[in-house]
Amino acid sequence: MGTTGIRTRYYGVNALIVLLVAGSTWSDAGAQPSADSLRAISERGRQLWEYDYAAWHGTDAVAPLVKDPLAVQAYVARPTPEGWVVSFGVLSTATDTFFVNFEARQVAGKPDSFVVKTVSPSRPDVDYLARAARAIELARTDFGPITRSYNNAALPAENGEWWVYTMPAQRYWNVWPLGGDARYRISRDGRSILAKRRLHNIVLEVRVPADTAGKVMKALMHTAVLDTIPEDTDVFHVLTRGIRVPEMVMTDKYVYKIETDGRISVVSSIGR
Repeated sequence: MGTTGIRTRYYGVNALIVLLVAGSTWSDAGAQPSADSLRAISERGRQLWEYDYAAWHGTDAVAPLVKDPLAVQAYVARPTPEGWVVSFGVLSTATDTFFVNFEARQVAGKPDSFVVKTVSPSRPDVDYLARAARAIELARTDFGPITRSYNNAALPAENGEWWVYTMPAQRYWNVWPLGGDARYRISRDGRSILAKRRLHNIVLEVRVPADTAGKVMKALMHTAVLDTIPEDTDVFHVLTRGIRVPEMVMTDKYVYKIETDGRISVVSSIGR
């Protein structure tokens, strides 16, 4: 969410595609991951993309109505059977209550359209929204100081815990950041970090190369040298960027292909 409760987007100048050095470890680094584990990465990446997409368009709908920035210091997006709902408001100082001041609901059949409701007086929530907002704030604080805008997302895990992601916000309309991110597993109540995984160390600004005239781009590629699997945010990156081509992820053991729908396959092993 950056430094305010509005999802951050800032567009400016150019950047380049370079190789990515990942910064995480995997406890079973020698074994080829199972199809189920790759599907799980794909699914988390897709859910993260859906969350971010809802937060993006929900923010666009709410922003013109926010006259007092103190009324929107955090947001939580939540999937429902009718579509995504993004709640904007304030987490109490004691972090026990999330006060909803605006609510953006996805329009059926129009995923990029949201209807906004101003909530006055503020509606207190002490369950889902409070727990998710606590988890996000806990991860954001643990992640530490940042020198650019970041967005955060809280996805409910099957066991009631939270997957919380902190990742760099898109700064330029034609450039998509990859890396510099982390994933947390946080307790159901949003108060305890159970596990932390640094997904990548550095942030790459990925854009379409300038010299592609007359050429057909087949795929992009980055190298992960400290792990042997793709990350959830690798899938998110493929789904969110405006370059609709697969991503090849090269590790020291395997080469993977992430399709434009988020599916992951092992292309080859290295040194075997």
